[in-house]
Amino acid sequence: MELLRNFRLLLILLSVILLSPLGCSQKYKLKRSEVGTSAVWPYHRGDLASSGAIANGHFSGKLDIIWEVKSNDKPAGPISIYNGMLIYPGTRNKIKFFDIFSGEMAGRIKPKGEPQTGMILFDSLGYFATGPRRNLLKCVNLVTGKTLWKRPLRDAAGGSILVDNRLYVSSAGGFVMAFDPKTGLPDWTFRSAGRVQAPPTYGAGKIFQPYDDGTLYALSADSGQELFKVELEGPLVSPVTVTDLVYCGDMTGNVYGLDTEDGRIRWQNRVDGPIWSSLTVTEGLVFAGHSGGELVALEAATGKI
Repeated sequence: MELLRNFRLLLILLSVILLSPLGCSQKYKLKRSEVGTSAVWPYHRGDLASSGAIANGHFSGKLDIIWEVKSNDKPAGPISIYNGMLIYPGTRNKIKFFDIFSGEMAGRIKPKGEPQTGMILFDSLGYFATGPRRNLLKCVNLVTGKTLWKRPLRDAAGGSILVDNRLYVSSAGGFVMAFDPKTGLPDWTFRSAGRVQAPPTYGAGKIFQPYDDGTLYALSADSGQELFKVELEGPLVSPVTVTDLVYCGDMTGNVYGLDTEDGRIRWQNRVDGPIWSSLTVTEGLVFAGHSGGELVALEAATGKI
């Protein structure tokens, strides 16, 4: 009798977990009425072009914690915000959706692999690439939950961009690729001998791709043709930022302002540590954080600290 009672209690407990609206078993689906909602932060650098530039840089300075949730996995790629949901790509092969106001989990999808690019969103569609073993680029309809297409893509870099009806993705092997976002068919492919750790950036009608051998390539967004390249002093491991100039930092601590048309170095300055993260540009200033523990502001026009 006691064994039967324990079995019944176990069934009840499992039922509660499975039926709970906040349980990890709930699959996330976007409501049709919510399709087309503007994305506040659809990519980890603010917009789908990944320009890294902010038109209005005003900030109150308040960083009060509104909510806090402990996840059982680490982030596998960039976090994004869309339709009031914080989208968290985890290392345990789940993409979780949290309400940005309450922190409550609204559901998850299983990408069948580690979503190391993070997810970018357009309309009702989500795009992401899974890591080693699976190595797939996927498009998922968030309304129906169905995978619309998938394409082989080996070891994609953490992040991808969507500009003018093209999905741009880079991979560690030195590839930069453009896909049709509706069908997943490849449009063009570019490859260099270096390795890639950073995603591409769009600006001035070009795709800018940094390589860890210190080379920055500017490619035609339409054809993938090399327009110019610049060989800088140190490895480039973070995406560039594009406004009036192309701004980037390298692993030797150099910060550069480059001409968008030919890559000519307009100015160069040095900070006191390697630069692992992308630069941010707003209101005439370039902000660079380095591993020496400082945040440095430089004049965007001259590079003066």
